[in-house]
Amino acid sequence: MTRICFIDLETTSLRPDRRAWEIGVIVRDEDEDDAEYCWFVDIDDLDLGNADPASLRIGRFYDRHPEMLKPVQLGDDWAGEETALRWVEDLTRGAVIVGVNPGFDTETLAVRMRERGICPSWNYRLVDARTLAAGALRMPPPWDVDAILSAFGVSCPEELRHTAMGDAKLARDLFDAVLAEPPLATAVERWMELNPAPAGGEVAARAEAREVLADVAVAFVEGEPAASGVTSSAASSVPRGLLRGDVSD
Repeated sequence: MTRICFIDLETTSLRPDRRAWEIGVIVRDEDEDDAEYCWFVDIDDLDLGNADPASLRIGRFYDRHPEMLKPVQLGDDWAGEETALRWVEDLTRGAVIVGVNPGFDTETLAVRMRERGICPSWNYRLVDARTLAAGALRMPPPWDVDAILSAFGVSCPEELRHTAMGDAKLARDLFDAVLAEPPLATAVERWMELNPAPAGGEVAARAEAREVLADVAVAFVEGEPAASGVTSSAASSVPRGLLRGDVSD
């Protein structure tokens, strides 16, 4: 299996000259547990005079960066930019990159790597977990990330949102959810065929369908929908065996 790296960054701005002040990488190799790496970058390497205050605020830079804390708290998760970038290059060499809008993150890393004489060498075919999920839901853009996460039953504690590792985990969990549940995804689509949603209500309807079908999954697989105790009138219209992927009438 090709190595997969789930990546997220917190950056100083959205401009082309942005720099990453926090880097999160989750490495997945075949038959091994996921390995997590996260670093804060030395503020001397961040060109903070050129930063966007809004970007720093969203990532809670002043509350979380170890050099901004009082007292300063430097540990193994702190590194100079060149050192951090060399670690990232080593982890991602030849790997498939997965994230939410991963092109933003890889472009940020690539610009700074080349500035430091480092050649970015991950697989050039990036995987956007959000696009993957939206495709599975047959959802046209623009996409509401929270609605997509809800549809797949994926969540992230609020305190971990807009942190590099928290968002890398979110990308991983969404990626895994899309790939791990083809029978349930098929059942949701069948549900939508049997119970058409009103215009503009497709996202909420799919989320409800997933919730109902997940609750009664065992009962449906066993051919006993009544045993689930579900009171939704829509549940009665779902054919037995639906969760086994049998979508024939």
